[in-house]
Parts: sequence; structure tokens; C-alpha cells
Amino acid sequence: MFEVEKKIIVDLIPSTNGNRPGYKMEPEYITVHDTGNTNKGANAYMHSRYIKNPTTGASWHFTVDDEKIYQHLPTNENGWHAGDGRNGTGNRKSIGIEICMNSDIDRAKAEKLAAELITYLMWKFDIPIGKVVQHNHWTGKNCPSVIRSRQNGWQNFIKLIQESNTTLTPIMGKTEAKLAQMVSFALKGNKSPALPRCSTEELAQIFIEEAELEGVRADVAWAQSLKETGYFKYGGIVVPEQNNYSGIGALNGNGKGQAASFDNPRLGVRAQIQHLKAYASTEPLKQECVDPRFSLVKRGSSKYVEWLGYKNNPNGAGWAYPGDGYGHDIVKLVNFITKEPITEEHWGDKYIQKMKELGIITGEHKALDELTWAEFAAVIVKLLDMMMKK
Repeated sequence: MFEVEKKIIVDLIPSTNGNRPGYKMEPEYITVHDTGNTNKGANAYMHSRYIKNPTTGASWHFTVDDEKIYQHLPTNENGWHAGDGRNGTGNRKSIGIEICMNSDIDRAKAEKLAAELITYLMWKFDIPIGKVVQHNHWTGKNCPSVIRSRQNGWQNFIKLIQESNTTLTPIMGKTEAKLAQMVSFALKGNKSPALPRCSTEELAQIFIEEAELEGVRADVAWAQSLKETGYFKYGGIVVPEQNNYSGIGALNGNGKGQAASFDNPRLGVRAQIQHLKAYASTEPLKQECVDPRFSLVKRGSSKYVEWLGYKNNPNGAGWAYPGDGYGHDIVKLVNFITKEPITEEHWGDKYIQKMKELGIITGEHKALDELTWAEFAAVIVKLLDMMMKK
């Protein structure tokens, strides 16, 4: 799934070394360092040799140069790299990444490769961009020094991570989830949704229809509605009767009901789809605009779901403010929805259901169930009796 995985060379520190602590870790942060070694040839391979030396005291998880990535520690074990002590969060809860700075390196390529590695690790360990930090974050040390020496260096490096589309989720595109998955996942979260004007299945079908018209992913919009309404439990500013499934107009500080209202579920869904398209695309709408805040959006500023939170958006925009992790939460829901197990209905099941409604058969039957001669005879006799009575 991620091309960067192919560039990782696993070359672990021996378990007998003193710089391999062996403490179990569930990573919550990613800490970025520069190696501090400007010598020619001091690439990732040379650092892999250095870190395995029994006299080396420090340890970290990955070293990145302009071509390769060497892994020195398992990501479920801690290293000594953050400088915040034996029990410090930086050491005990973060993955350490060193970017090479040897004189013969293509530093731009190395930083791009590091950004790709970080996006992969963010996805793998569910780490938001706000928890990708500098070594400086833990101790105040001037590290990563190369990045920090440039004007807006760290901000631009974060932007490089955000713009790495190896893990970002487009808002526009083909819906991946099926209707049954959308409905099943929603009902798992709330068996009694507060939907006064339609059923969960009817609402999900409207999402699919409206999203397809505008080229928006319906599963993304559906996941957003689950987050905004608490699986249609509501309880916040928006009330169920407003047919507002995404908090449009529900601004910080508003009282209950002080948000956009729509005459019916379809218009509420349409407004949400249009608002998402406003952020994700500069293409014109296919239908008349019903989104009351469409004109307030910086068009095309949030192509990816992860950018919907203002704090995580490199373009200074966003659906939610401050919204740190807002899009990240939606992506998690999308991933759950697309993995929701469903039993595919056979094309013949609807005919079996019709036979039950007509009184030809009783009991539970599936399209691929075996049929005995007795059952076959019973069906024929019932059909003949029905024909004789007409």
C-alpha cells in the first residue's frame, strides 16, 4: 500500500546492547532529529553500523538518507533519543527518526523520504500531525538543526508531510463503502437513531445519490455525519428536526437550534455534499446551491479529509475550527465503514421473499439452500391449488 515500506531496511540493534532498552512502547508521538554528522558518506547505512556498536549510548528507530531508510529498533520498543530522561514521554512514547546531513547528501530528497516515512507511521499507529514534533519539543535542543535553520523551516516540513498523498484521503472520488456497510456501521453505534423524517437506510441511500451527482465520496460524507451527530444521537447545538447532518452553521458559542435548518433530509444531505465539494474542488455545482455557507469557503483548500480541521490544513482553511484531528477522526470512521462485514444478498432471495408473501412457502429459506423432492412437490401442489381457486 505504501511505496516507502519498500525502502525500509531492517537492521536491528542486537538485543544484548545497552542502547536497546527493550521497554514495550505504544507510540503516541514521532520525534524528528538531524544526525548532526556532516562528514561525507555519513549516510543511513553508516549510522546503522554506528548505532549497533556496543559503546554507543543513544538509540532511535529509523535513519533516513536520500535513498534508503534503515530501521534500528522495533516500533513497539522505546529508544534513548529524546533527551528527556529514562521515563520521559519523548523517550518512552515516541518513534525517533534521524535525517542524515552528510555533505554529499541530496537533503531535499532526504526530507521528502522522511516525510513519506512519517505519513506511513502516522497511518500505521494512528498518530495525528499535531504529535509529530521536533527533538526541540522535548528538551529545547536546536534539533533538527538543518530544518530549524531555515525561515519557517519546521512549518514547511510539516506542510511537506501534509502534502504527501501516500496516506491522505481524497474527498472527491468514487465511494468505496456499500450501502449495507454504511447502514450496519451506523446502527452499531446507535440502534435507535434520532431521524424523524426517514430511516437510516433511506438516509444512507440519499447520501449515495447526492454524493454521486457532485463527485464526492458518500462514505466520507456519511462518516462526517456520524462524527458530527454522534451516530445520529445529537445532543449538541443541532437538533434532529433541522435535517442538518454535518453541523452547518453550528458555530462555537451558539445555543441549541442555532444552526442551519433544511426542509427535508435530502436538502440537508445536499447542503453537506455541496459544502464538502466547496472545500475539495473548484468545479461548479451540478445542482442549485442550497448550502447557506457555500460562498464563505475558500474553494479547493481542503482536497483531503485530513485537511478539514483548520489546525491541520496547510492552506489556512478548514471545516472545523480549531479542528485539530477533526479530519483524522473522520478517516478512521471511513476505514471502519469500508471494513464493516456484510452478507451479500443473492439475486434470488427477493423471489423467495415474494413466494413467502404469496403464501406458497413458509419458514426461512435462502437462494442457495438445497431443495428436497418433498419441498418441490409441496410448492407445485400449492401453486395448483391457487390456480384452481381463481
